[in-house]
Amino acid sequence: MYRNFFVLSLFFIHLSVNVQAQHTANVSVTSGKNVAPKTYTKAITVSKNITKVKDSFYFAPLQVWHKIYLYLPNGYTPTKRYPVLYMHDGQNLFDNATSYSGEWEVDEYMDKTNTQCIVVGITNAGSGRMQQYNPYPWGKELNTYGDAAKSMTATIPYGKEYAAFLVTTIKPYIDANYSTKRSRANTYLAGSSMGGLISYYTALKYPNVFSKVGIFSPSFWINMDAIKQQLSYTKKGSKMNYYFYAGSIESKNLVAEVMDIYTLTKSKTKKANMQLHIKAQAQHNEASWSAEFPEFMKWISK
Repeated sequence: MYRNFFVLSLFFIHLSVNVQAQHTANVSVTSGKNVAPKTYTKAITVSKNITKVKDSFYFAPLQVWHKIYLYLPNGYTPTKRYPVLYMHDGQNLFDNATSYSGEWEVDEYMDKTNTQCIVVGITNAGSGRMQQYNPYPWGKELNTYGDAAKSMTATIPYGKEYAAFLVTTIKPYIDANYSTKRSRANTYLAGSSMGGLISYYTALKYPNVFSKVGIFSPSFWINMDAIKQQLSYTKKGSKMNYYFYAGSIESKNLVAEVMDIYTLTKSKTKKANMQLHIKAQAQHNEASWSAEFPEFMKWISK
């Protein structure tokens, strides 16, 4: 997974970051060991509750078709309505056979806990993934990561278009074809890395559509100035609920960046349920996000 990101990550220096005392009321810092990528085969590992939506969805800016992998909970029936969690990088959520470097094991968790929620996994755009999930101008930070990063600045970011695509094309389709609770209160969003970045943007852009968002290891380094600018335009009193997660050894700046955006976001919210989890010794990989996913789902259910 994330071929472009892994090229950039070669330039990162791992560094543990301590959380300052003033954040302890809303921040949990958990101990842990380094969660290495799991050894896996390309065997199919999906639950019987996973189905591939028969239709594909065309994203015109990148001229790609997106597939959707859908988790329908145990006992799913059209006579009952279910909350919906939308997730990016659908190839990596449910099945080793479709993932690049292991899966989140979302279906295993949902089956085990009998969680009554639909999960919509939207596949990414492959080589165009970084363009697709970036809603901001490429920031000056990319110039410090070498030629591989600099080359991205010659491409057009289409994150704004992708967020609109999610809200105006994907969600209406799911609501029309499956037994969903369509209200904002029952519509959630989550993603990691670049998927974390676009999740955060989408939450700010469409607070009337989503009520809770999971932001795992977000690529805020793309353009911190632009993110803060967007946040400055956000009205105070937002009731969006945010779940931020970062591993302490993902990159040299990630924890500090996440804490910075968390603090600024908190100043804009009103009676919202905000969480920031910093996991000691956790790296930037699916194994770490899989390990955190149960905590995120418990938070959603509160």
